[in-house]
Amino acid sequence: WGLFNNLIVSGQACYYQDAPVVQFIRSRWQGLKNRGQEIDHDDIRNHFESDEINVARNHGPFLTVHTVVLSCLIISIPFLAFMVLFYLQHMAFTESYKFAGTVSSWVASGVFVASAIPQVIKNHRERECHGLCFYPQIILFFAHSFAGMSTLLNWLSGISKADTARTALLQFFKTTMALTLCHFALTAFDITIFSQIVSAPSRTPSFFEQKIKEFFKRSSDSKDLVAPLV
Repeated sequence: WGLFNNLIVSGQACYYQDAPVVQFIRSRWQGLKNRGQEIDHDDIRNHFESDEINVARNHGPFLTVHTVVLSCLIISIPFLAFMVLFYLQHMAFTESYKFAGTVSSWVASGVFVASAIPQVIKNHRERECHGLCFYPQIILFFAHSFAGMSTLLNWLSGISKADTARTALLQFFKTTMALTLCHFALTAFDITIFSQIVSAPSRTPSFFEQKIKEFFKRSSDSKDLVAPLV
């Protein structure tokens, strides 16, 4: 369970870090297709592609270095930890890869959580949430909160099998603590980003959101009518 979750969160962290590079490559490809032509931004399908091109031009090299460095950290630090323990300290293979899994979970969780901070700061500074959607944030909120609860409950279910409280806490630190903190921290970020999306000044509410607002408005109006009678 712990090793599987470590692999999942490491993959998520790598994906989150590789997203800017994908954006950079896509924008470069867009530039190659339009080479030799005057790029009319009005002909671009939407303003998100224009934003991607601007980001690639202004921050492309930084994003590439930033992504490569963090992705290498996620992969190399656990690998080095395993090599040091197994070949230099002559620890058993099982203990070595378990320790490497613990290191992997802490490194990937730290990178994954830290990667969400710039998005929150950007949304707060610009008061806009371009490229972010209402519904995926709801899905991410439930995914991260349920994953955190699942990881924590899985550890709690094994407490009875532990010999001492120290053993249980050590097991929690090795296999569960990093992932639990990561998922709950991301849940807090999901709530923050969700509130930023909803409160964005230039955002147009979706049909579903309009219906919800109308429902609550009718409910409040009906309460105002009933209150004098009561």
